[in-house]
Amino acid sequence: MPPAFDRALVAEVEALARRFAASDNQAFLIWFLTTILDLTEDEAFEATSLEGANAKGIDGFYVDNDQGRVIVAQAKYSPTMDVNVRESHLSKLQSSLHWLSSPEALRRDGRHDLAQAADDYLTALREGYGVELWFVYTAPRNKNIEKNVDVFNRNPDNIESSRSIRHFAYEPMEAAWHEHQDQQLRRINDERIRIGDGKHLSSSGAFGNAIVVSMPGSELVRLYEKYGDILFDRNVRLFLGDRKGSVNANCEHVER
Repeated sequence: MPPAFDRALVAEVEALARRFAASDNQAFLIWFLTTILDLTEDEAFEATSLEGANAKGIDGFYVDNDQGRVIVAQAKYSPTMDVNVRESHLSKLQSSLHWLSSPEALRRDGRHDLAQAADDYLTALREGYGVELWFVYTAPRNKNIEKNVDVFNRNPDNIESSRSIRHFAYEPMEAAWHEHQDQQLRRINDERIRIGDGKHLSSSGAFGNAIVVSMPGSELVRLYEKYGDILFDRNVRLFLGDRKGSVNANCEHVER
């Protein structure tokens, strides 16, 4: 019998494919974007709508304004978890940035949807957003691809431009899924927090309602002593670039 993760992934991909009338590959990428990168299903579906013939190696495109990054993804899916991935697939994903830098060339090529994505890409770069290329596939980690990813990420030009490749094969995907399941079981449902002076700022928008308050550092200490790392488990991200006005602006990028 296949491992629990394999069975769950295949079932969820099939359900997404039916719900969105999508190919298995698109449904897999929707699953990945929602489960691993925390997009909503609507955001993920829109991000993967570029998939198809002559897509220039781009299966998913998303401008994350909250995190100051552009996500460009390519996915390879097989329900048997042994999809055949090649270095040429990664090369095509890397070359997609050249296409995204040339919206007029995409329009001449008849890909007006990609041209619009390219316009959004260039706008994001002008704002100082970082760029993350995600190569995602359901097979054991390919060592040759891993070497190419390492060379790309160590390139000084890519570091300076906040460009990186995230290599997500079967093993980290399974680990992230198990962690996600564990979080669902252990998530903090509610807690009472002592705030500072009682004053607060409130805001509403398409995101919903938000309240900003100050709180003593001792409250964080108390919560951490009570819950441990679960307090910080949700949505931990890597370096996001130095978007103007962001917390990363003027900070040095340190590889860990």
